[in-house]
Amino acid sequence: MIRRPPRSTLSSSSAASDVYKRQVDQCAAFVEAADHLAAGEGVDMARMRFRVGDAATDPEGKFDGVVMHTLLSHVPDPKAVLCSAREAAQPGALLAVVDGDYMGLSFHSRTKPELSDRMSKALVKATFESAGVM
Repeated sequence: MIRRPPRSTLSSSSAASDVYKRQVDQCAAFVEAADHLAAGEGVDMARMRFRVGDAATDPEGKFDGVVMHTLLSHVPDPKAVLCSAREAAQPGALLAVVDGDYMGLSFHSRTKPELSDRMSKALVKATFESAGVM
């Protein structure tokens, strides 16, 4: 499922008129969805481009930022992916990783261990035992 990003996400992406953004993904369906969503939000597509490819070998050069969203938990060698991201990024670039360990779904509080236990049980119940969730 592809979820629609918040309006402000795409709108702010095109706010600066001197910025050119390129996004690379190996999944053609994601690139097609990104094009469609961005165009539907009125993003200046002359300054934004989505394309299928490999960021590590992008012919346009290195990136100012690399974003990995729910990627590392799905690859057999996360370290190799992170090393590849470092190679794709220019010095000083932002690397943003958003991921989760869904096998070890938990909540942790150092100051209130009883809260950790209650929250972990509540997360499991809400995620796996409630109708209509997952």
